[in-house]
Amino acid sequence: MISWHRFPAEIRLTVLEVLLQDGCSLVDFATVSREWQTIIERHNFSRIKLTSSRIADFGSMVHRNRSLVRYIWLCLELQEYDCTECETQDTDSWLLSNEDNTLITTAFSDLFSTLSVWEPDGSLLLDISVHSPSDSEHRFKYLTFEPDVASDMCGRDQRAEQSMLVKASDHHHGWIAGSRNSIPTMAAIEKLFVAIMGEGPFDDEE
Repeated sequence: MISWHRFPAEIRLTVLEVLLQDGCSLVDFATVSREWQTIIERHNFSRIKLTSSRIADFGSMVHRNRSLVRYIWLCLELQEYDCTECETQDTDSWLLSNEDNTLITTAFSDLFSTLSVWEPDGSLLLDISVHSPSDSEHRFKYLTFEPDVASDMCGRDQRAEQSMLVKASDHHHGWIAGSRNSIPTMAAIEKLFVAIMGEGPFDDEE
């Protein structure tokens, strides 16, 4: 059998680059060799997606490789809701529930408690998104919740999602063949954006 290390460095690098761009799980490949482990760990740990269920283990998960982390996406999903709430006039339903408030508060507390013990080591970008999976199922189907700094995989996922939206028809929410044909009601807007609208600079309701 031919040893991996007997291949020219350019070929070894090309193989690794193809794997990194393929979008498959790279965890098993890190055990191939020390060279693969170094490169794959640098790739895997450079961008971390954190959900509420993973934050508690975040510190231990990256303890050995925290110096490799350059980007953290804190992605928090709120409770789902149905059409009885998507544009209701009940202003209480526009506000976050106690469960969602607790989820957000706990996530921020846990994340910043972990980051507070990190030593400064290069640049670190924190991206935060808070949304309900239902937000894009009603009046605002164009909404996506991807990182501001998208990786190649995120870009592909987002394009696939947008191509699906083109075919969407939902007359109840004012969408025909992927295009919106009616203006969202004020209640629908407030349901999603009341926290932003209430803080300004949107003093004029129009």
